[in-house]
Amino acid sequence: MIGDEAFATEAGKVVGVWNLRFSNSKRISEAKPCWRQQEDGSSIEGQLKYVVEVSKVEFQTSPDAVLVGEKGQLSTDQDGFCKVEITAVEIGDGCDLVLGEARKVVDWEF
Repeated sequence: MIGDEAFATEAGKVVGVWNLRFSNSKRISEAKPCWRQQEDGSSIEGQLKYVVEVSKVEFQTSPDAVLVGEKGQLSTDQDGFCKVEITAVEIGDGCDLVLGEARKVVDWEF
């Protein structure tokens, strides 16, 4: 049974996680061009500016549940959702320690 916290891979596999920790968080500003449609049907070209919180993440999961390089979405009971790329898996006794990089958009404006 999967608890409140889970990692869903891009391939659709969902695994339960526990002992979730974030560290070394930093915020970076990014931007990309975008268009917004007005009520009258016209569109406005502009820039979408956003702030991304990037953190190191670690959690435990069942043995062989995830692989290095897998990408997906981590759902947490405290902080919602973030995108994660797995950077290392340390094999343990009965569970694996998974390390990765988490990214979450925390603010944006047009």
